[in-house]
Amino acid sequence: MTYAEDIAAACMTKLADSGMTESIVYRPYGGTARTINAAIQRPSLGDPYMSGAALQFIVTVLNSATSGVSSAELDTGRDQIDIAERPGGTATSRTVHSLISQSSEYLAIGIR
Repeated sequence: MTYAEDIAAACMTKLADSGMTESIVYRPYGGTARTINAAIQRPSLGDPYMSGAALQFIVTVLNSATSGVSSAELDTGRDQIDIAERPGGTATSRTVHSLISQSSEYLAIGIR
């Protein structure tokens, strides 16, 4: 890991320790599912990412093929993420809709 990746991983760990992340399951198309930590932004009625009746969740994860999701492996339209509509709810598989933003440390992924 690079220094920046170490810092990003430490930040995600700190968020997890503070209860600000959730465990989710990333299901890469044609690959093996894995449990990772993510910061989740859930939609509200006034959310600008809402399109018609399809609510979009924004999931922020480490840009890592082992402890997050690598930008190189992300397959929008085919990968899925198990996420609950509400914190503590039952998770269901939802399709990765878009890559909203990325850096060398993090990905913000749109889920519908």
